[in-house]
Amino acid sequence: MNSCASFDSPSEKDSFSVLGFNFSGCLDDSKSSDNPHIVTLEAKNGFLYIYRKGPFNCATKLSVNISKEGDVINIEEKNLAQAVAKCDCPMEYSCAIDKMEKKVYIINFVNKFKPFRFTYYEGAVVTVELSSLYSDWVK
Repeated sequence: MNSCASFDSPSEKDSFSVLGFNFSGCLDDSKSSDNPHIVTLEAKNGFLYIYRKGPFNCATKLSVNISKEGDVINIEEKNLAQAVAKCDCPMEYSCAIDKMEKKVYIINFVNKFKPFRFTYYEGAVVTVELSSLYSDWVK
């Protein structure tokens, strides 16, 4: 499993790296969860760029772990904060995965949203409103 925050060594089976993790923290003081959860995936030069936006708990200290198992890319978001605030605010993060191949991948936000397909080819850009894909157990 690769962590956007700590860059663990991947297994040789599905060797890849996660690069350039950026996390915004609260973007404004709206303290609202009205913003939708959105991810934009961009295929460029053998990389998959992940741009994620959405309401997160105001106290969030985000860790994102990414693993690639065959055609499945698992993205696990964890809040490492010890405390939980009684508000949400809009936040963003981005990172990139290298060694991508031209094929169809299943993008799986672990224990949060239902998986969806993404076809990787040079220049592909897809934006998905994740709010419409909540897993049943989250509701």
